[in-house]
Amino acid sequence: MVAGSHTIKAQVANNAGATGTCNAGQGNNAYARFRMFVTSTPTGGSNVSVESTGVAQNLGSTSAWTPVGGLSASLTLSAPTEVQFEMAATEETTTGTSGVCGWRFDVDGTPLGDLNYGQTLNIGSTATTWWTSTSMLFGEQLPAGSHTISVDIRNGGTSGDCGTNGNALPYGRARLLVRTP
Repeated sequence: MVAGSHTIKAQVANNAGATGTCNAGQGNNAYARFRMFVTSTPTGGSNVSVESTGVAQNLGSTSAWTPVGGLSASLTLSAPTEVQFEMAATEETTTGTSGVCGWRFDVDGTPLGDLNYGQTLNIGSTATTWWTSTSMLFGEQLPAGSHTISVDIRNGGTSGDCGTNGNALPYGRARLLVRTP
């Protein structure tokens, strides 16, 4: 962003072509309120933000770990530094009774989290959930040098599918933020 004052707002709308309603904040219930965190970091740092690319990645039953297209960031550190990784995504389940979608960070070729289920897990079915959101937050001290952080996805379920880049639509994309102090 350029220097100066900026206004950031979050908006919600009901899809006019769908039945039912959507409610922002569900009245005054504290658990249903929206929260926005906005922070600035010095320019020239090792901060990287990328969005997934490519066609929909639909993974069938018990798929292999698969890199999310375009969700990879590289940075070079001049000294050991605490680095924060954040990922937010929208998953899509399109067939079968369930998809067990696992997500994980991969740091310099080393996958993090459980061997089968990664670091976060969503379970969805076409009967009850079609689009679901997922997110991960992780911090790690990295040594000086070049590093690559990427995100992998896997369907660990035995029926159905799950995936990301849903229908190659912008709201189906995944986003990765790598932040240093």
